[in-house]
Amino acid sequence: MELVRGLVNLRERHRGAIVTIGSFDGLHLGHQALIGRTRVRAVRLGRPAMMISFEPLPREFLTPADPPARLTSLRERCRMLPALGLDCLCLLRFTEKLRGLPGEAFLGLLTGICAARESSSAMISASGAMGRRTLPPSVRLPRHTASKWRWCRPCASATVA
Repeated sequence: MELVRGLVNLRERHRGAIVTIGSFDGLHLGHQALIGRTRVRAVRLGRPAMMISFEPLPREFLTPADPPARLTSLRERCRMLPALGLDCLCLLRFTEKLRGLPGEAFLGLLTGICAARESSSAMISASGAMGRRTLPPSVRLPRHTASKWRWCRPCASATVA
């Protein structure tokens, strides 16, 4: 699995990726299910499977005086992700500028830079679209980006047997 830091470091080989977006702070069964769906779809379409995540995590940035405990460190996540079948982890630095982007602008940025083709709405709505719930699955994107995104239904909750 390739680690890419920032959208500016994405290359031609990343274009057309099937993308899952979120904090993925623990890689629990729900996260694994979302990553698995991303991987299955990417294999079916012959495209790379990419996770886009944030560092620091949005909740750490938004509540610096009382940040939530991390379930896994970045290093641990990087060790765990190859077994889940991802081709690429793209880490974005979560800053005030990124937080300030409306959801539609964020997706436009992804579409323009990496020509990402699909995403899971579960992560976007769960992460709150840059710290705010501004991008529900029913969002109407500008005509030039709307045809490039396919929203997946959220996964059913996973339970441990």
